Amino acid sequence: MTMPGTATRLLILGLGLGLGLATGCDRRRPAPPPTIASPRAAPAVDAAVTAPDAAATPADAAPPDPAAAAPAADLAAVRAIDQRLDADRLDDAALRAAVAALTPAEQRLLARLGACDGAMFAAELRASAGEPAWVPRRDAAATPAALTRALCLVAGLDRASRQGYLRDFLPPTGEVEIFHEVCPGDPPLVARGRDAVSRATVRGDELPRGQRANGDGCVGPASAPRCGFVADNRSFELTFQIVDGELYLASIVSNPMTGCY
Repeated sequence: MTMPGTATRLLILGLGLGLGLATGCDRRRPAPPPTIASPRAAPAVDAAVTAPDAAATPADAAPPDPAAAAPAADLAAVRAIDQRLDADRLDDAALRAAVAALTPAEQRLLARLGACDGAMFAAELRASAGEPAWVPRRDAAATPAALTRALCLVAGLDRASRQGYLRDFLPPTGEVEIFHEVCPGDPPLVARGRDAVSRATVRGDELPRGQRANGDGCVGPASAPRCGFVADNRSFELTFQIVDGELYLASIVSNPMTGCY
């Protein structure tokens, strides 16, 4: 047999190496693309502040913790309800009537996830139908997110109604700091723009009226969490404190949403 020449042997060796490299590349999977955070992602929150309740909640039971993620179908459904209610910028009487025309299931969904003024009317309607758990009250075991959702609902009421609900969120003793920024020339929302109120002196205007408000999330340590909600007219920040192992309001701050000119 005639042995191949040097040039032929080099050609065979090159083809063999090329085939081996190509085969090796075929066996390797490309690395997955990096995950890109959504620009609308929620701010980081202390785990102790927003740990969701793992237990499932029936539709006619007490409302679940707002920190728990709502199913996409529920969010889409309540968005459609809110859009129907918001289409004509209804006044209180018309909004209450429109909420009363919803089915019980729609009222529960609105009370749980909807804009806070309509949600408050829905909660009161469910309470009058024998489901008092929907009415916003301070609960000893509630998370900051649940308390903020409750106060967001209270902000949808008129001043006289806000007074009775708000008292329950104030600590048994001591005062809560109040500050509401207003634009130059506008009257203050509370005396001197700042105030400090207790259960004995609360009037109701310490929590300004929130028009079409909804939650904005919580940040900060579990010992002093800060939570907020945003309305058409104002943004709100609520700071909580722990008194005898339970969460109560420590301060209420709000700012105009439209800015001052």
